[in-house]
Amino acid sequence: MRFRGIHAILILALSLVLILLGIAGIIYLHGSSLENKMKENFTIQIMLKPIASQAEISLLQHSLETNDKFSSVTYVPADKMLEDLQFELGDLSTENLQIDNIPLPSVIEATIAADYLNDTIIQELAIQLKQNEIVDEVYYPANVLTAIEKNKNTLSTITLLIAVIILLIAITLLSLTIRLTIYSRRFTIRTMLLVGAKKSFIQKPFLLDALFWGIIASIIAILGLEVIINELYRFIPELNGVVTQQNIIFLFISIFIIGAIITELSTIFSVNKYIKMKTDSLFY
Repeated sequence: MRFRGIHAILILALSLVLILLGIAGIIYLHGSSLENKMKENFTIQIMLKPIASQAEISLLQHSLETNDKFSSVTYVPADKMLEDLQFELGDLSTENLQIDNIPLPSVIEATIAADYLNDTIIQELAIQLKQNEIVDEVYYPANVLTAIEKNKNTLSTITLLIAVIILLIAITLLSLTIRLTIYSRRFTIRTMLLVGAKKSFIQKPFLLDALFWGIIASIIAILGLEVIINELYRFIPELNGVVTQQNIIFLFISIFIIGAIITELSTIFSVNKYIKMKTDSLFY
């Protein structure tokens, strides 16, 4: 295989397409991971009545801890609530406010397990908890889960549409480019057909060339995505660690496979065109 300028253009074009696909994947992975973290930290606050005894509080806390619908349960007594409030207000609490006289309730903070995160279950849990004699009120961010799920579905749909559009454009452009690389060898293809060569035999050298181009382009794209990810984490350090290393590796492997598949499919379409083409058409 002779390496020509058009091959370099093909590899560069495929690399840019794969980088765009990779960027779409990075956006989806980070958006999905951030939403999952928000759901994992979804907590309801159970306000306790002042008349609640320590024994009753311990019993309620134990019942919540043994409930599979809660991943963690934390009891925050009234004095700890007051201490936290004083810390958050800082000097303001001592200058203008007499917060020592504010009757703060004791609170049990319960984090919902991921498998039970939906508005219906949370509403049912809140109703059940309110029926307890020592529970004064139950607070949780209403409809947040629905909004999170809606945003996640929207993100998935947009990312999928972008990926499909990029793939269609890539296959079209690469087919045209590969067709140009094969054009100069169209008479060789016709000669091989005339001597009885099988279709698979004719396709083989072109497919090997295409596989080589796809691998080179994929490697370039992966290196480019690695640079993009590092720069992203440098400018936004909070995103570092949001997506696991395993997911990033899976993304890179997917990009590598997609690069090889795109070039192989485009080559098959292009070679088949010249195989099926009539002899007279080869001169135009």
